[in-house]
Amino acid sequence: MPSGQCIIVAFDRQRRAIGEAAALLSVASGRIVTDSKNVPINFDSWRKVPKSYKGECFKILKNLFHFLASNSIARRYCLLTMSRKYRNGKLNL
Repeated sequence: MPSGQCIIVAFDRQRRAIGEAAALLSVASGRIVTDSKNVPINFDSWRKVPKSYKGECFKILKNLFHFLASNSIARRYCLLTMSRKYRNGKLNL
């Protein structure tokens, strides 16, 4: 994606990402958390990953996406998505 551009992510009333951007966000979340440069694989579960790693992952997503929701709603959604992706990535090792 060209520098300075980002994908716009809309949210529904249940505070879930919707549309094609939701699918792209899901894929990006998976790639970010399964990259050992961002989150080391030595943690047993997402809950044991320090907040600093989670915050850095969310910052990466914020550089790629513009969320049409408050920062807290977007962060909560992204952390839940990253949690699932981290668990599934660990299962595939």
